[in-house]
Amino acid sequence: MMIDQDNDGDNVTASADTAGANDASVNKPPGNTAPNSFIAIKEVNVMSRGRTLRLQVADIIIAINGEAFHGTIEELLDELDEADPEEGFLMSLWREGIIFSVVVRGPLGCVFEYASPEDAEKASQEWSRYAMPPLDDFVMYEVLKDIHRKCDIIDTRTDPLGYLMPPFWLIQKQLWEPLVALIMIYLVTFSVHWIMFVITAIILAVYFSRAQTALLRSFALYKEKQMWLILAATSEKEVQLFCRHFDPKCDFKGSQVGPPKEDEEKPRKKRRRSSVPG
Repeated sequence: MMIDQDNDGDNVTASADTAGANDASVNKPPGNTAPNSFIAIKEVNVMSRGRTLRLQVADIIIAINGEAFHGTIEELLDELDEADPEEGFLMSLWREGIIFSVVVRGPLGCVFEYASPEDAEKASQEWSRYAMPPLDDFVMYEVLKDIHRKCDIIDTRTDPLGYLMPPFWLIQKQLWEPLVALIMIYLVTFSVHWIMFVITAIILAVYFSRAQTALLRSFALYKEKQMWLILAATSEKEVQLFCRHFDPKCDFKGSQVGPPKEDEEKPRKKRRRSSVPG
């Protein structure tokens, strides 16, 4: 039994071919209230919030706001529909033996099913050993990776340095092209009139207070990196540990988890000498 919910959360269907109403009912399977029952992702629609959050098929939803979730699919859909579009809520998932969290601000646009008993048992055991940090400690991070497995980790919080002293923030983030453009703007406006310089500086401060994440993301994409993961974690080191678990060969600038796993060198084959004279 699975339920498909579109990205806007308006339609619910009992199968891929049958459309239902908003209050479509879901029959709770036997034993669904067992402490090791969970809901898994069956499909992730192409244009959906779940795709944006980089959720994957077989991810198991194990907790909402730090509390284990053993409800029905219909109850999960209700939670998603009622999510605050600004604050959202913390959803913890299990994937490949590790627990990670994301901030959800509405319907995911995914197809859900009940996890198999084997996977549910593994997730339950992992959750019982997991020490959940306080919810206020979680921060949203975006991870972008290139073909060489070099990763950029973006802290989505607003850095006060960005709007108080934009040039120093750009130097800290090593965004050299915007830094040159910013200095040129300062010089041109100051040469015209100091009042214009002050007005421009205020406008730029407002811009840098609102567009830091977008600017960092844009330049990561400019460097041919692609969005890989979006995680809620308590520190950048924790994000690096998650990334290293999913890809042991990924690397970071200023790595806090040591060097990546290196490829094992294959023994060279000895060249056979030709038996033909000359």
